[in-house]
Parts: sequence; C-alpha cells; structure tokens
Amino acid sequence: MKVSHTHAPRQAAALLGTILAQFVEDPVHTLSLVSRRLSEDPRTRLVGQFLKRETGDAPRTPPASRFFSVFFIDPRRESARDAWRNGSLTSAGDRAHGMLGSLYRDERDVLTGFFSPKSPADPRPGEPPATDMLYVLTNSFPTTVSGYSCRTHSLLSALTRSGISVAAATRTGYPASVGRWSPGDVDVIDGITYFRDLPWLPPMALSRKLNHRAIHLAGLVDRLRPAVIQATTDWENGLVARAVAQAHSIPWIYEMRGEREKSWVATFPPEQQIAAERSERFKLVRALETSLARDADAVIVLSEVQRGELIDRGVSPSRISVIPNGADTTTRAVSRYDRDTARAKLGLPGNFIFGTVTSLVDYEGLDLLITCLRDLLERGIEAHLVLAGSGACLPELRRRASLLGVARRCSFPGGVDPREVDNWYRSLDVFCMPRKNTSVTRSVTPMKSLAASALGIPVIASDLPALREVVPVPQAGTRLPAGAVEDWSVTLAEYARGTMSFDPNAAHAFAQSRTWDTAARNLTTIYREILGERR
Repeated sequence: MKVSHTHAPRQAAALLGTILAQFVEDPVHTLSLVSRRLSEDPRTRLVGQFLKRETGDAPRTPPASRFFSVFFIDPRRESARDAWRNGSLTSAGDRAHGMLGSLYRDERDVLTGFFSPKSPADPRPGEPPATDMLYVLTNSFPTTVSGYSCRTHSLLSALTRSGISVAAATRTGYPASVGRWSPGDVDVIDGITYFRDLPWLPPMALSRKLNHRAIHLAGLVDRLRPAVIQATTDWENGLVARAVAQAHSIPWIYEMRGEREKSWVATFPPEQQIAAERSERFKLVRALETSLARDADAVIVLSEVQRGELIDRGVSPSRISVIPNGADTTTRAVSRYDRDTARAKLGLPGNFIFGTVTSLVDYEGLDLLITCLRDLLERGIEAHLVLAGSGACLPELRRRASLLGVARRCSFPGGVDPREVDNWYRSLDVFCMPRKNTSVTRSVTPMKSLAASALGIPVIASDLPALREVVPVPQAGTRLPAGAVEDWSVTLAEYARGTMSFDPNAAHAFAQSRTWDTAARNLTTIYREILGERR
C-alpha cells in the first residue's frame, strides 16, 4: 500500500490527536472534565463555572443535585444519558439541561427530519464534469482497516483500472476522531485521493456538524465537478450527499452496506433487544434510511436479502442493484508452503489453526470459538485459535480464554497491519464466522470470508440468510446452526483430522466469480443509466 500526504504543521500532533478524538466523539463529557479542572484554579474559576453550567455539570440545579454534579455524579445528567443510550431521544432531551440537553434535542431534530443540511448552490451550473465519481465515506485507509474500508479501496481501485476517475471524502474530524493525527487534508493511497475535513474546532451539535460537512463537500464538488456522487451508509453520509447533490443538480447513489439501527440493537443483551427495536431511535433511524433510499437515483446493496427488505420498505425494485463484496483476481489458492511461511512470520505454531480476521464485536459470536478450542484440546487435538482484530469484546474474550484455561493456545494480535492481513489469512486451516442470530447478521453480508475462499481455505459459518450468499455449501465450506457449540466442535475436529471433504479449487473458483473488477463494471453500468435518465 503506497501512501502520500499533503503536509501541514505537526506541532503537538500526538497530544492534540488524543484530545481531539475525545472532543469530537463526546464533546460534552470532555468539556465537563475541562470545566472541573479550570474551576480548581482561582485564575480560571469563572470560565470553569461557565462551562459547568453549559454542560449541565453545575448551577441551575437544587443544592443537593449541585453537590453531586460537582463532586460525584449529576443524577439528572446520568438519567438523561441512560435515556439516550436506550434510544429514548425525546426523554433524554427533556431530562438534560444546558449544553447536553441542547445536543440531545438537536440530534432528535435531525433524525425526525426537522433539519436538513444546507448546501451552497452550484456557482457554475452547466459546466461539464471533470471527475466521474465522488465517494462520500465514514472512514478509510490507512487509519481504519476494516471490511468497510477494504470494500471502499477495492472498489475505487477497480474503477480506476477501468478508466473511471474517482475521489473520496471522509467525515468531518476523521481521522482525529479516532485518535490519529493527519499530517494534511489529503491522502493519496495507491493513486486514490482521499480528502479530509479537519477543522481546528469541530462543531459539537449534529446539525452544525452536518452543515459544516455539506459546505466542505460542496467545495469539493465545485473543485472536482463530479458527474455522480455516491454515499455509503449511514444516514449522516446520506443526508450530506443528498443535500449537495440536489443543490448542484447531480445524480446521487446510496450504497447501503450495513444497517446502523440493527447494529445498535445488537449491542444490547438479547433480553433487551426487543425493547431496543421498539425504541424511538430505532424507528427514527429506520425511517430516515428508508427516506434516503427512496430519494436516491439508485440504491446499491450487498445481498439479495437486503434488496428484499428494501422492497418491503417501499423502495422501487428497479432502482435497487446488488453489488456484492469481491475478491482479488490475483489471489491463488494457498499451499502448505505458503501456510508454513505465514506462520513462521507471525510466530504461530504448526498445529491445527482455526479462527478469523474481523472486528471483535459481540454479534460476531467469537466466544463460541474459545469454547470449541477447549473441546478440541479435550479430544486430544493439538489446536490453536487466532482472533485477529480489535474491538470492544477483546478484553472479555481474553478473560474467557483464561477462565477456560486455553489462553496459551490463543493468539490475540489486536488491530492488524494491512500489510500483514494476508499472512493471518494464510496461517489458518479453517476460517470461522460464528455470527450470532440477530437482525443485523441475518441481513448484512461480511466480506471477510471471500478472502479465505479465494485462498482455498474452508469456511465454517453460522447458517444465516446473509451468510448463505457468501458461503455456498459445499464449494466454500460448511454452515452450522448459530451458537451450536457441539456442532461446531465436531465439525472443526473433522477438519483437523482430515475427514471432512473439501475442494480448495472449488472455493477459489467461487471467490473468483465475485471480483472487484466485476463490481466496477456493474457500477459503471449504473452510472451510465442514471446519467442517461438525467439527460
């Protein structure tokens, strides 16, 4: 991966990156902490007291609440935060005061449609396009390495190879919002230009943030003159793309990769997920995403399951296209030599190795694999588990491995360097996707298994509708009931002992039927169709 930057001053970059990350993601909490520290110094006490009042951390409350807000926890603010976390946006806005209440009410106004980003109009109407497509993104390489960023870069690279001129723009504050300082406002990666929007002081209110982003994107549109704007989910990208496209009379495409409202529900314990699906947040986000899909000139989804769900929500079938994740055309099936070489580079043993390369989040169901590892060892199989990736569940997965006495047989490398991803795949005897049975996993297809199939590595996946499209049996491997530990342990044991039939060439052939070059050709066809309709 080749990366170049346009350079900017780097003074105090490491420190500012960390502070800005916290401020962008949770400005109220950050200001609250700052206000407390300022209030301790007589020289800055007045400023500290003002910030306390505006962040809901002091005054304008009864004495008892004021005592808790300054020295411990403000019950009113915590009650508002609880309501917000549970999806009760109106209640959160009513309970909170000061700046926190304003931010919660502002978010609800955006989600209910009372607010829409304002984009400057096209200053040069009628001028011919200079760029074919401008991509509106959440994150990207080189900072974020995920299925999302891999799909983005692979599609853009394939489009470029086919002669389509492209550029991309990430969200306001990124990558500072994830704790990484950017040396400039442009990254060029493998010839693909990614524009950054890095204000020194990012707006706190969601409406102001979206307005700022719309103005920034409109400036890029004026500069690049794209023929088409393409936005990926979620709705923040969609709102900004729609506003700018309409102001410039440019067709726009909504690429619905995931469903944020379902991913949010999946963060709750199973017994709370029904309540989350009935919450105000879920309903508002669902309605907004549907509205964006209906307004777009074309909609792209990753699976037939997603397409069917959108049709049920009232989106015209003729405007929905399925462009699944793809594989690299240059990838060949892995040999025993390749596997041994990869393991040597990574310091892995020569045992039977199974695992995954993924984000370590709850709905991936990775705790099941740790239980399977214990079962395999009890069956006398010298096995090793690899869970390569970072995420909220990493500490709990480590604890579970220790609790079951298998920690020494597990590798948790954390976030994987993009240059090492291929080696982690090649090191595996079996690639696993033990996803839990949730609303989001039933409809959203991951791309991680295609890389394994392209290498001729067998895949075991939960038998869910979305996964049936990317793990056909028997070509790609095996599908098993989600959460069925015994079934998974038995099947892994069969692979370890060589008694499970599998054809690496068939898996490789399946992956090669879904390439990024094919995806780029299909996208180009969509561009031509919607541009033809506009003429």
